[in-house]
Amino acid sequence: MATPESIALAAELLRQKEGIRSKPYWDVNALRAGYGSDTTTLADGTVKRITKDTVVSKEDAERDLARRVTDFANIAQKEIGANFSNLTPQAQAAITSVAYNYGTTKKVAGLVKAAQAGDNAAIAKAITGAAGHNNGVNRQRRLDEAAIVLGKKQLTPNALTIDSVAGYNGAANVPNPQSQ
Repeated sequence: MATPESIALAAELLRQKEGIRSKPYWDVNALRAGYGSDTTTLADGTVKRITKDTVVSKEDAERDLARRVTDFANIAQKEIGANFSNLTPQAQAAITSVAYNYGTTKKVAGLVKAAQAGDNAAIAKAITGAAGHNNGVNRQRRLDEAAIVLGKKQLTPNALTIDSVAGYNGAANVPNPQSQ
């Protein structure tokens, strides 16, 4: 299971790498907005697909990120297995970022096996090996994720408590990270 710290770290990494957009844009296979998402999460917890007419508020984007980062951490954990829980929060966060970007960890050659072995150097090498995917459009992201796994780059959740993301339950009263 992903730790609350890894969820908060992954959310911060995704904020940095995805950026926030209120209006939809086409990205590979879907319209996206917010933090690179094809959905938005409303105050009542309702999840809506992004359409050409969608406008995403920062609050909706934050709720959507909280929901999705947990979903993708769960995907990574399922694909890697029980040893995911034994990885450092930084490794969990970087792997969650990969899963968020690809929809899976399996598209990065060697990542699952390296994570199952708990080998941070091999995890970083696998992530770095994906730097050329899509003509290198996410090259710096892959290099940063690898550096985070190795402890060479630090992430600090900005204006966000660990509990506000990790404690997301789909309710309308999710804490607003910007007000804390």
